[in-house]
Amino acid sequence: MLVFSSYLFGMPLDLIFTLFEVAAVTMSVVNVGFVAMDGESNWMETVCWSEFI
Repeated sequence: MLVFSSYLFGMPLDLIFTLFEVAAVTMSVVNVGFVAMDGESNWMETVCWSEFI
């Protein structure tokens, strides 16, 4: 939606991402998937994952 509406304001946005940005989003999705896999989480698991990042 924002990409299409940006053309109205004369400042077009593109969907071209760098390799670092794609890797960062991919790693974030994988990490969230691992945390949500067992269906439960506690504060210690959060601390361990935040130290990993």
